[in-house]
Amino acid sequence: MIKKNRIMINATIGIVFTLLLICSSNFIFSGLYIDSVYRDDVKLIEKDLRLSKISAPISISGNSGWVTAKATGICTGSGTSSDPYVIKDLVIDAGGTENCIFIDHSDIYFRIENCTLFNAGVHPGIKLYYVDNGDLDTINSTTNFHGIELEYCNNFNISKNMVSNNNNSGIHVKICSNIKISGSIAERNDEIGIHVETSEEIVILENKINDNGWAGLYLGDVYNSTLYRNNANLNGEWGISISGNYNNLTGNSASFNVDRGISISYSDFNTISENNASYNYRGVFLSYSNNNTITKNIANNNTESGIILESSHENEVMGNTANINEFGITLDGSNNNMISRNTLLGNDVCINEFNSEGNVLSSNICARSQSTPGYSLLFLLGVLSVAAIILIKRIRK
Repeated sequence: MIKKNRIMINATIGIVFTLLLICSSNFIFSGLYIDSVYRDDVKLIEKDLRLSKISAPISISGNSGWVTAKATGICTGSGTSSDPYVIKDLVIDAGGTENCIFIDHSDIYFRIENCTLFNAGVHPGIKLYYVDNGDLDTINSTTNFHGIELEYCNNFNISKNMVSNNNNSGIHVKICSNIKISGSIAERNDEIGIHVETSEEIVILENKINDNGWAGLYLGDVYNSTLYRNNANLNGEWGISISGNYNNLTGNSASFNVDRGISISYSDFNTISENNASYNYRGVFLSYSNNNTITKNIANNNTESGIILESSHENEVMGNTANINEFGITLDGSNNNMISRNTLLGNDVCINEFNSEGNVLSSNICARSQSTPGYSLLFLLGVLSVAAIILIKRIRK
């Protein structure tokens, strides 16, 4: 009898301990996630920063402008791919009246690195207009209108920059092609972290784009582009928003945003895969978008829908996880979509379909929530704890 009671006690304590671990991991998840978002990742920038010298604002016009800049000591190099012109190690206060660095109508090779640029007023810290073949590396551009702006530019590598606390966007790219933006921090800008419009062949890779006033990543009329492993969390409205065709969004985090984690609108033939869009109002939102593939995404704990299709047709929504939302998947005025092999647990409604026809729903795992999971788990934990205490007291008697 004593042995049996001991087994019961040990089993009860084991269950309580296991549930305690589950509860702890669930309830501290948000805090750990936010802390990881906000951790001081300036090592990315600081490891390359060195002592810089004060400079007046710089303006270079045309290829000949580089020759003049070199003659006056602004840059080094010769403008070839193996020996580009280099502007580096400068601190520029634009005095609120002009760009810190302005370059136009240039197609020779150059690099700007390790510069601190601020106080450009209504102007970007760096403005590049009809410029090709440049690298922007380890630049700190803050308290400007845009941190960095490219317009009508091609063949750029923008890496390891700090573009935060600007009045509009951290990085603004307009009517450009073959631009790579990687390893940069674009946070706490008044409007958008990284804004790309009317461009193609853009790669946005492993950037931190958090806590911006409106959106983290906002891409409009963009084609044949890739967004990979970016963090776009805690933004004022949307984490990632994109319109355009033949784009690939993979491995991004778009959580804790006020409205949408990932928003796809007026977009066809895109792939949205392996992203995390949790703890938003809506997780993944498609509107007026057709023939897209949405697969292996996580869209949990959103206030309304994990995944929603609005006026969107012939999309494939497969193998996603959308748990603990009001609606797991919503189909609103959306026809002929394939909804299959999704895991939809703990939602008030598994699949919410209205004003829609011809959708194929197959092999989805659905289980409706009966109560708020967190409170249920805590209640069960409390009951088991009391039971364990009672058993122990009875054995001692």
